[in-house]
Amino acid sequence: MATNLTLPVVEFEHVALPAHLDGRDGDLRGTGLQTIGANNDVDAVRIWLSRLRSPHTIKAYKKEVERLLLWVLDVRGIPLSSLREEDFRAYQKFTVNPQPRDRWCGTRGPRRGAINEWKPFVTGLSPKSQAHAMGVIRVLMTYLHQTGYLAVNAMAGYKIDRPDKAAEVERYLSRDMVLGMFDAIEAMPKGSDEAVAEYERARFLLRLLYVCAPRAAEVVKAGMGDIYYREKRWWWRIVGKAGAERRVPFTPMLIKSLGRYRQARGLQGMPLQSENVPLIASVRGGGWLTGTDPLRQVILDIGRRVALALPNDPRGLQVAQASTHWMRHTGGTHMLRAGMSLPQVQAILGHKDISTTGLYQHNEQEALHDELSERFSEFIPA
Repeated sequence: MATNLTLPVVEFEHVALPAHLDGRDGDLRGTGLQTIGANNDVDAVRIWLSRLRSPHTIKAYKKEVERLLLWVLDVRGIPLSSLREEDFRAYQKFTVNPQPRDRWCGTRGPRRGAINEWKPFVTGLSPKSQAHAMGVIRVLMTYLHQTGYLAVNAMAGYKIDRPDKAAEVERYLSRDMVLGMFDAIEAMPKGSDEAVAEYERARFLLRLLYVCAPRAAEVVKAGMGDIYYREKRWWWRIVGKAGAERRVPFTPMLIKSLGRYRQARGLQGMPLQSENVPLIASVRGGGWLTGTDPLRQVILDIGRRVALALPNDPRGLQVAQASTHWMRHTGGTHMLRAGMSLPQVQAILGHKDISTTGLYQHNEQEALHDELSERFSEFIPA
């Protein structure tokens, strides 16, 4: 089909469709009753997004559907509700190398909301990211079919090729790279109150991400009151995916580091369970973070500092790519290498298959705490 290139490439909130593209007459629209009362494709997508609970999931899913919707309208020139399987296949191929690049790709950073600068892609998607994107789209199309908005689900028979899981563990850092990140933090500027606040937050955050290996969204939601003392040990109560809770050992090193971070924020003593302040706060104002981007920016900044300290060194280039999720992979990998068992590491990471059983293993959890404290992270200064 001919490229349209007439509609502006804007964020989902700003999409305004002409009647012939809004889906009210889409080829695959349901002809019977529907349960969501959507009049067009954008309304249907908005309703679907509103049914999602996690802000992190909403953000991730919105990004993928936003990309698809813009491509359908701009490149295919048809409504979302007219897509067939071959269209989804063409879209996945497009995500490998979005062209024209100046129309579809922009720089990474806080540009969302700036209509004239925002782009839906930074670069082409990796095989893993393609699989994720097509998986999100399948969830959407299944929902629209089940609610009667679509007569058929054109994604029902679509085969999503998923990369080998072994490839994912490559996204971790070696121990000397981690130490390089801690050195880079110590070299951060400290010439103003705000610079000191940035330094102290980065110092504690990196220790937290490495030793506890949480998801970024779990850190954003965490409050000081989630750190508590029980059975002569400190723990972190983490609220994970779909509201699932787990408790993770908070090692003596982390407690010392937390005490220093609290003092820098003007908080006295150790946390109380009634303390409703963020574990990781914004530098300006000390309030709750509204998303995971500030955490990502901290890790990217540390990575850039390491890369500058290691010119022409492949290790510097690798650290410069690190994200909060890299730190999760790094922590988990290093725990295993330190001699901890696979079930213990799975319990810390909060993987679904053992989280329920772990709630009843109190003695094993205490042994888990001792293992993490004695075997792992002792080389990091508190």
